[in-house]
Amino acid sequence: MAVFDSTVILRYKQQGEQHFVNEFPCIVTRVGLAITNAVSEYELSADVVNIRSITWKGWPLDPISHRELRNMGFSGTQSGKPQWYIFSNVGKQKIKLFPTPTETIAASSGTALFGSAISTSVIIEYFRTSDFSNNAIPAYLGRRFLKDFVLFR
Repeated sequence: MAVFDSTVILRYKQQGEQHFVNEFPCIVTRVGLAITNAVSEYELSADVVNIRSITWKGWPLDPISHRELRNMGFSGTQSGKPQWYIFSNVGKQKIKLFPTPTETIAASSGTALFGSAISTSVIIEYFRTSDFSNNAIPAYLGRRFLKDFVLFR
């Protein structure tokens, strides 16, 4: 008779994988964000750990903090082509584009995010949590690390 059943081992394995992904962001995903005219805040999915990059029609947006924005003398009500974004993964999963966009852009998906959609879309590339199937740490890495983590538990 086994000391631990398979459900306990699976739970520890999944905890280990989430721990690894949080400590060493390694799973990268791209998503094409739907932009609405005069709206600056957008909700991100719950699987976002950290943002790697954001591009606006092929132009990179720079991360900025609320404090830096205030120190630059902006009130946050300006509109135009966004140049910066504010992201805080503490609490709400939201980004705020600054200046506020003055156009509407449709969402993109699929392989176009790596080619034809770059010049016409807003693309967020981010580190994500594992879903334990399609977006998971590589098997060659997982076998060794997760075995040790399960044994540790």
